[in-house]
Amino acid sequence: EEYVLMDPEQMLDNLNGEWRLQLIADKRGDGVKFFNSTVAWQQVDKDSMTFRSLSPQGFLTIEQSGKVKFNAKKRILRRRKVEVTGGGGVFASLFGKSGAVGAVRAERQVILVDSTMLVTRGVPSTRGPNDDDEKDYFAVWRRVEPGTQ
Repeated sequence: EEYVLMDPEQMLDNLNGEWRLQLIADKRGDGVKFFNSTVAWQQVDKDSMTFRSLSPQGFLTIEQSGKVKFNAKKRILRRRKVEVTGGGGVFASLFGKSGAVGAVRAERQVILVDSTMLVTRGVPSTRGPNDDDEKDYFAVWRRVEPGTQ
């Protein structure tokens, strides 16, 4: 009657690597909110607990990097000390919870991660609900070879 999450150490091991966003689906799984026809990519390095990412926002590509913190109990991946480059810093702060940028930047609960696929869910904001509640969407990522972007 409930979904049992993978062991947190194994989950973190599997998370290590490079991922390309495939799509963002709604909570029922019968609709795609965003299909990635561009490059939305992230790399997680579990040894240094850092991340790097590229994601489109309008006509710009937003590059982000920083530290990663993993809550083993709730399987939540948080970005810390995020640096934004690529001319998209203003857009990242304005639209950082939606689309490809939100799939990387927002806090995400890791639902499933194996050798080929990563599924995350948005963590609801503690500041209250917004118009497009991020917890209602799942991001589906596919593992890519290192350096693929």
